[in-house]
Amino acid sequence: MTSRSFLKFELLQISRFFSVGVLATLVHLVVSISLVFIFGIFEQVSNLIAFGAAFGVSFVGHYTWTFKSHARLLEVFPCFAAVALSGFLGSAIVLHTLHSMQFWTQEFRVTVAALAVPAITYFGHKLLVFKK
Repeated sequence: MTSRSFLKFELLQISRFFSVGVLATLVHLVVSISLVFIFGIFEQVSNLIAFGAAFGVSFVGHYTWTFKSHARLLEVFPCFAAVALSGFLGSAIVLHTLHSMQFWTQEFRVTVAALAVPAITYFGHKLLVFKK
């Protein structure tokens, strides 16, 4: 593979990761904010439920489209889940930290927590889960 075709391949993969990540993040945001403001559910609980919804979108999108994996689902899923859970733990820490600084709104805290994950997890998925 030439350096030009390698760069093209990497940029396409990053753009696909970004697209799936945006969709998963939007799902996370809509679910989390809806649970907080419509149902009055505590931020950490709504974040956990929203993470589950976004996880499903993310796994299907990255497995079938971003990385076009040919590995068996059961081989990829545990490592994907470990990287995703690490990202969730990171978002929970961010959310807890921002919550302790009471001067920011709930919307801001939930949004920052949801946006912190995609940038971190790309490299975990690329290097650990879907390595070729």
